[in-house]
Amino acid sequence: MSFSVPDNKSEVFSNISFTADQYRTDLVVNVTPTFKTGYSSSDIYEYLLVANDKLVSTSKTTTITFENINAGQRYVLRVIALDKDSKMHKSGTVPYDVVNTFTRVVLSRPIITDKGVMNVRYDSYPDTTKTYYDFDNTVQPTSTDALPKEAYDGDMTTYAGPYNITYKYLDVDPSAIGKTMKIYTSGNYSCYYLPASTCGRSTTYTFTIPNTTEVKVYGNESHKFYEIEIY
Repeated sequence: MSFSVPDNKSEVFSNISFTADQYRTDLVVNVTPTFKTGYSSSDIYEYLLVANDKLVSTSKTTTITFENINAGQRYVLRVIALDKDSKMHKSGTVPYDVVNTFTRVVLSRPIITDKGVMNVRYDSYPDTTKTYYDFDNTVQPTSTDALPKEAYDGDMTTYAGPYNITYKYLDVDPSAIGKTMKIYTSGNYSCYYLPASTCGRSTTYTFTIPNTTEVKVYGNESHKFYEIEIY
């Protein structure tokens, strides 16, 4: 059913503009409101996203996500701003052509990125420059020497291990170089190679990630890896 676009009756806005960009199988719309004198973001109730005359998403913030877009589809987009008096202001329309398709790949080893440790990758086609990493709690890395997802799932009650004389690996994305990595462990003897080694029986280890392509961890005496944070 078509969405009826209202006339501009809000006294809050003088203009609504936006940009749109594809992120994996979603379209992310960033809204820029221009306010009339005396008004601000506190006078906004909600933003509505209309695509091809259908209401497809809403947001209380200036970022709206349109999920599960179709490759090869053209969407004619419009943003409608709703103020707290239930009056609206509409943007102009902007066409967006979805060019890329994305293929999901479960990684052989987890990868350390600037946003955390991830275990899946989305590859785009035909624009191969748009590659995204993500974490999926339902899958494990496929290599037997990979550190399992329980060590970086954001849950301190789960853990990878226990290990005894076992080496496990994480790859390093260039975006993570210079970031801080904090590892939470059971306190049994363990070692970390970045590539220089650090060993001990501490329950936490903190490192600055160097210019390297992989991190190797070692556990002994029933060692458990509880969590890895990247910041």
